[in-house]
Amino acid sequence: MKKPKKRRKKEVNSKENEKKNTGGIRILTYSIISLAGLAVIALCVTLIVTNISGNNSEDERLIPREVITQSDIGGRGTVLTTDNFEELLEEFQQPIEDPTYLVSMSLEWEFDRWDRPARGLYVENHADNKRTVFVDVYLDDENGITMFDELIFSSPYIPVGVEMRDFALQKQVSAGNYTATVVYYLVDDEFNVLTDVSVGIRLRIRN
Repeated sequence: MKKPKKRRKKEVNSKENEKKNTGGIRILTYSIISLAGLAVIALCVTLIVTNISGNNSEDERLIPREVITQSDIGGRGTVLTTDNFEELLEEFQQPIEDPTYLVSMSLEWEFDRWDRPARGLYVENHADNKRTVFVDVYLDDENGITMFDELIFSSPYIPVGVEMRDFALQKQVSAGNYTATVVYYLVDDEFNVLTDVSVGIRLRIRN
């Protein structure tokens, strides 16, 4: 009868050792996780500092573009004449190679003031797209209808895979909450507008 007791005692001891060993592994694991966490925090701090210091420098890959006039918005300034009829007809008959377009952008635009860049605000021409784009932003009326005579922001050309960040509006907007429409214009290699994609956003001006 004594032998089984000894065996049981050994089994208990082995379980205690397992607990001790497991505890040691857990402590080691927690230490590794803690070190990894510190590394991630350090990386985040570095990225934040880099981002803040780089806010004043516009991405060099953005292509400057003059703010378009109201009559030119969305190709609305194109006038059909007997001289350009055949040329325009040929353009319209060309198949568009962009049946879909991936929109990547902030849907909540919040500014301390209309003329101060908003932190974290971005508009991206996603890497899976095929064409350079530019965007225009128009205020909506009280019924949510886009007011194309209220152009409050007009971007540079944005090549594929490039994003525009932390920018301000270009036209004064009083403090308040609004809805607005962002229009992505897809352009060809000569920057002629081919088509457009519209996205609704919420706009808030604090002061």
